[in-house]
Amino acid sequence: MRSINDIKKRIKSIDSIATITNAMYLISTSKIRKALHKYENNKLYYIKVKQTMKHLLLHMPQFKHYFFTKNLTENPKAAYIVISSDKGMAGGYNHNVCSAALKHIQAQKQEVYIFTVGNMAREFFLHNGYHIDLEFTGVIEKPELAHARRIMRTITDLFTANHLDEVYVVYTHMISTVSQKVQVQRLLPLLLSDFDEVKFEENFNDVNVIYEPDPLAVMTALVPQYLEGVLYATLVQSYASEHCMRMAAMDQASKNADRIVEELNLEYNGARQAAITQEITEIVSGSLATK
Repeated sequence: MRSINDIKKRIKSIDSIATITNAMYLISTSKIRKALHKYENNKLYYIKVKQTMKHLLLHMPQFKHYFFTKNLTENPKAAYIVISSDKGMAGGYNHNVCSAALKHIQAQKQEVYIFTVGNMAREFFLHNGYHIDLEFTGVIEKPELAHARRIMRTITDLFTANHLDEVYVVYTHMISTVSQKVQVQRLLPLLLSDFDEVKFEENFNDVNVIYEPDPLAVMTALVPQYLEGVLYATLVQSYASEHCMRMAAMDQASKNADRIVEELNLEYNGARQAAITQEITEIVSGSLATK
């Protein structure tokens, strides 16, 4: 049996850990609310961009655009943007998204480039023997629209320069605070089917819609905004999912700490009772010896 002092030190240590995990739980709760608020603020604009793009496609059956109809080269090249966190202690969040990306990459027969967002993705792929071609730092701790714009400009520049033929983003979609799902989404090239689920308002009237200077120029301007909206959504969803899983992990850690402290208190009481019994026995034995 451990000594009383050892048990007291252990209880104090576990209490300190529980204080930290409780604090991390509350911080993650606050960050989830802020992330979802930012996502909702951008959602309406993003929907309008998609509706405009679909309207253009519906009224131009023979429409052709570089981002839609790019021909693959002899040696096609695909890029994967893998969004993880900068820190651990988030349950299986980082492992799930990185493993899904790795599985998709291994299934590819073409040349693959890996772009990482977050330190954990970079460390995962380096550990598995992959080269990181591009790393976006300082993004996932506080995702902003400017971060999505920077990533969008990078991939569109590489795409238009024929350095890339396909671009995918691997992220974690937050279904609810208790349910998250890793998704692999194609960003480029765009397909007409990407807009099948887009709906217009019931009172929408397109009779007098005019595009200036022309539909092709409007689409060329809209595509980067669309990609920027998609990337921003993936960043915010990943950020919220990370903190959902961290919140669950910290909640479980706090419960485990409480359980361990309860067991240690029982052990402490037993050790203290044994010490008291030992002292009484020694006193009684000494008293009897003097008689």
